[in-house]
Amino acid sequence: MLHDITLGLVYAYKILVVKVMNLDHNLTKQIEEICAARGVRLTSQRKQVFELISSSNKAASAYELLEALKKNEPQAKPPTVYRALDFLLEQGFIHRVESTNSFISCCSCNAHKHFSHLLICDKCGDVIEVQSEHFISSLEDNAEKHGFQITNHVIESHGTCQICSSEINNETIEEDYAR
Repeated sequence: MLHDITLGLVYAYKILVVKVMNLDHNLTKQIEEICAARGVRLTSQRKQVFELISSSNKAASAYELLEALKKNEPQAKPPTVYRALDFLLEQGFIHRVESTNSFISCCSCNAHKHFSHLLICDKCGDVIEVQSEHFISSLEDNAEKHGFQITNHVIESHGTCQICSSEINNETIEEDYAR
């Protein structure tokens, strides 16, 4: 019974997260305003690529984005997506997940310059962006001690997210109970 309740809560949480992510039209509005203020052009294709990336907790590869983009724009080709990704990266609206060569939306949409630590679930593929000034400060202190000038941070950790961990724990409990 406890297992069924836990699984139900995990399932409901996943649905809620997806719905919230899909309903966040303010994010698109925010990048439109930022682009207007910067005097850069947010084309419909760039906007669509951003919306595709932002609509998921999982990182998306360029070819996954291309396949999704082709549903609305059948003439879309790889250079279309790569140019859009370059633009979105330059503007700070997305991050590249280096270890998987994929992309996620930036949690602050470049509202301020920051470096992120990405937590990547190897089970479900969700990516969580964590910002910790203390963590970055520690890295900068260590670099300074060695006379090193940091120009870019790529900090990614792979593991298992809380939801997948609870699913694994519930499966273990079920197996133990079945014995």
